[in-house]
Amino acid sequence: EVVDRGADALRQVPPAKDGRRPVRIDDVVDGLLDDRFARDGAVGERVLLGLGLHDVPRRTLLGADVPIVGRKRELGTLRALYEEVVDEPVARVVLVTSPAGGGKTRLLHELLRELAPQQPTVLLGRADAMRVSPHGTLASAVRSAANLVEGEPLDVRRRKLAARVGEVASGVDKARLTVFLGELLRVPFAGEGLASIDAARRDPQLMADGIRAALEDWLALECARRPVVLALEDLQWADRATLATVDALLRHLEERPFFVVATARPEVDVAHPDLFVERDRQDLHLARLTRRSAARLVRAALPSADEGLVGRIVERGDGNAFLLEELVRAAARGETAMPDGVLGMAEARLAALDPAARRVLRAASVFGGTFWESGVTHLLGKARAGTVDVTRWLGRLAEDELVA
Repeated sequence: EVVDRGADALRQVPPAKDGRRPVRIDDVVDGLLDDRFARDGAVGERVLLGLGLHDVPRRTLLGADVPIVGRKRELGTLRALYEEVVDEPVARVVLVTSPAGGGKTRLLHELLRELAPQQPTVLLGRADAMRVSPHGTLASAVRSAANLVEGEPLDVRRRKLAARVGEVASGVDKARLTVFLGELLRVPFAGEGLASIDAARRDPQLMADGIRAALEDWLALECARRPVVLALEDLQWADRATLATVDALLRHLEERPFFVVATARPEVDVAHPDLFVERDRQDLHLARLTRRSAARLVRAALPSADEGLVGRIVERGDGNAFLLEELVRAAARGETAMPDGVLGMAEARLAALDPAARRVLRAASVFGGTFWESGVTHLLGKARAGTVDVTRWLGRLAEDELVA
């Protein structure tokens, strides 16, 4: 069905003038994309034009900006930390956590919008579970600051990077910073007469040291002219080189106005148990939205909805901002089934479980809404149950709020 839907959508998109066929996206995909992705066309006929760069992506719901609800306290905490960074000055790091769809990204982007009038230097990056490479997460943040866009000619990216570095550095320093940051961003320059880069290209450790030194020196220069905000999303998927370098930056810039705001799912402390533990890390966990806040979100998007519909969406959304938005979109289309976006998120969450946990959960699901541990053990069979600690995995599933 999915392949047939995709093929049918593709046939409806005429080729562009250069002969290439644009990427057609349906309403579900359109709703999952933020404003980093350039799109065109009416609802139901959208095409993806490419990946652009925006300092703060906008999140829209039914074509309108999504109001942020139920996060006044958390926003106040983040603003207070930023003010401390500027007033002291001092480097600070805060980790914002919540399960998938809990509103981490929305909170981060709202913070950046509120800070925009103060004109800090913002580096906005994101970890990608499908594209893990050394310093890849940090590189995405530096790339955004230099306004480098994927697919641009190499000469264009070189000019942009050199111009960005040239805003704070000159002479030999500019050459060194530009070349080593170019290595980080895969924008290679000629040696520029620097013996250090020639040696580094023959020695991975020298290259790593050179990139780290370039980042430290460049960001120190940036901090000297205005506060710097390094915003990193989905840190549970970040590469270790990025995390080690950010830790080093926090140490090197400890008396500079350097603010690191990172978002992650709760499992980040399992993937990276010692994350920024020596940097006085501040933790901010986002609870589920209250029913009142959830209802405000629904009414803002569906002002003509009756109380019954609002109540049903709030009940099914269970305080999860992403689920609420998907349910709102489904309601606007007149649908009553669970939206594809919600199902996809549920599938991703289940796929992330340990295989043994999935087996236990699958066995429990056979019984419906209520099950018994002894029944799960019996259903798995003595042979398989002997290799699966059912009690332990049910405990873990309860901690993850998949069973109660």
